[in-house]
Amino acid sequence: MSRTVAVIPASDLSPSELCATVGALPTNWLIIISANGLPPSTVQIARNLSLDRSVTVIESETVLGKAEAVRRALDAALRVTTFDTAVQIDGHAKQPPGQAVSVVAAVEQGASMAVANRYAYQDLTYQPHRRAISCAVSLIIKTLVGVDLPDTACGLRAYSSSLAETFATDLVAYGYGLEADQLCIAGMARASVCAVPVRSNHQADGTDTEKLEDVFHAIALRARQAKASEAQCSALYEYITALKRRVEFTIEFPWADMWSPVVMSYVGQVGDLSDAYSARFVEPFSSGQAATGSSLA
Repeated sequence: MSRTVAVIPASDLSPSELCATVGALPTNWLIIISANGLPPSTVQIARNLSLDRSVTVIESETVLGKAEAVRRALDAALRVTTFDTAVQIDGHAKQPPGQAVSVVAAVEQGASMAVANRYAYQDLTYQPHRRAISCAVSLIIKTLVGVDLPDTACGLRAYSSSLAETFATDLVAYGYGLEADQLCIAGMARASVCAVPVRSNHQADGTDTEKLEDVFHAIALRARQAKASEAQCSALYEYITALKRRVEFTIEFPWADMWSPVVMSYVGQVGDLSDAYSARFVEPFSSGQAATGSSLA
C-alpha cells in the first residue's frame, strides 16, 4: 500500500478551516502543517490534532511566504518518514479537501505530478478574468518548459517522492510563485504532469498584484535555465516592471499558441482585494478556444 504525506501551508487559515481540512483527509495519511505565522492559539489547535491522528506541526513565528512554508514541510517529511506521494493542500476550502484523494490517485497510477483543474466543470461564460489570466500563464509555462495544463495555479496538487525531494532542495520561488516554479522544475525534468478535474467554489474576479509579481518572478528566474529567448526573457521582466508600477500591460508575443493578446489592467479594489489586476482577451472568446488544455482554465 502506498504511503502519502499531505502538506498544508497555513498562514491565514482559521481554526475551523484547519480542522475541516485535516478531518476530510484519509486517516492513514501523514499530515504536516507548516504553521507560517499563525496565531499561537491556532498553532495549539493544530498540535491538538495529533492526538487523534498522525499530524506534525512545523512552527514559524514570522510569515515566510507560501513557497518557503511548503519547502520546509517537504524537508521535514523527507527527514521523518518515507513516502510514495506528497499532496499539497491550501486548506482554505475553495476546493473541498476531500478531492485530494483523486489527485493523489493520478500519481499512484503513474503520473509524476497531478494538478487540480478548478474550472473543468464550469461553462464557457465563467469569469472572463479567470479564463484570460489562466490562459496567459498556462501558455507562458507551456512555451518555456512544455507543461500543458489548463490550470497552473491551483494549490491542490500531488507529486512523487522524487519530485518532492527536488522541490525541497531546488525551489527558487518565493511566496505565491511556488506553483509556477514547481511546474517549471517538473517540465525541465521532463516529468509527466496531468490535470485532474475538481469542483471549486467561486474564485475572485481579480488577482492580487503581489501574487502576479511572485508568479512572473518565479518564471523569470527559470527562463534562462529553460533556454528562453532574449525576447521571452525581456517580456517577462517588462510584465514585472508594469506590475511594480501598477500600470496596464499586454501579454502577447512571444508565447506559443497565444490566439489572443491578454490585457492586464490595474483595477485596485475588486471584492475583498484592495490591490488587484483584472485580465481580458482582446479577441472574443469562443468555444473553439476550449478545445485545448491550455485555453480554458
